[in-house]
Amino acid sequence: MPYINCNEVMKLNQKILDLWVSINKEDSYLEEYDKQRDKETMKLIRSRTPYLYGTEYRENCVLLVSMNYSTSWEKGYEDQDGLKWDNGYDLKHPSIVKLIAHHSKALNEIPTVLCSRIIPDIVLEHNDVCHIDMFWMRHTSEGDLKPLLAKGDSPTGFALMQLDVFQQMIELIKPKVIVGIDAFVSESLMRLMKVEEIQPYYQNNEWRIGDHCCPVVLGGMVFGSRAMDRWSQSRMKAIITQLLQEGSYYQGL
Repeated sequence: MPYINCNEVMKLNQKILDLWVSINKEDSYLEEYDKQRDKETMKLIRSRTPYLYGTEYRENCVLLVSMNYSTSWEKGYEDQDGLKWDNGYDLKHPSIVKLIAHHSKALNEIPTVLCSRIIPDIVLEHNDVCHIDMFWMRHTSEGDLKPLLAKGDSPTGFALMQLDVFQQMIELIKPKVIVGIDAFVSESLMRLMKVEEIQPYYQNNEWRIGDHCCPVVLGGMVFGSRAMDRWSQSRMKAIITQLLQEGSYYQGL
């Protein structure tokens, strides 16, 4: 499968950089919340570098969507945290170039042995699986992040500005199937599709993420210390296999 348009990805990265500068200048994203707790959380988020998209995404892939995904590379990457975001940065800044390279590696480092638990063999054989984070801030605690992203059933302004870029990235990738591998992400995907009934997958062509339409498979945490059990992983793999077969994505191979 071809890679997505590099220039368009860089435009989205520049948008992320501009928005990250804006949240370092304003507290307006916190107006609806408990100021003491959320200001401390936002202060920490502001001191961390945002995820930026790499250019190694393939069009028409099976796309795994996560949130605040833990990666091994972060331990040796503290030098990029604490950038002076109020000054603004462009994509040619040396720190930003390194940031894109490292984040590209991080978001594509899910081991094949883990992917094989939920992704059909034929997808792995053709290297047609990619991974993306729905939101682009990093934090050690999802419990501290979630109040900044949702209030009840409604996304916050801080979340909406990220979801707008996320949907544009989906439109660039045009995935065959979208797979939510985190419970909060799966709930957020339901909101984007404007559906209320919980289902293991959504096949109907009416379900859209941005302007892109494809089957969507939802689940809780798939990988990590609190991952779903192997039987649930096997069911998810069977569903993805079924959707790919019904879509004739690999017919004749």
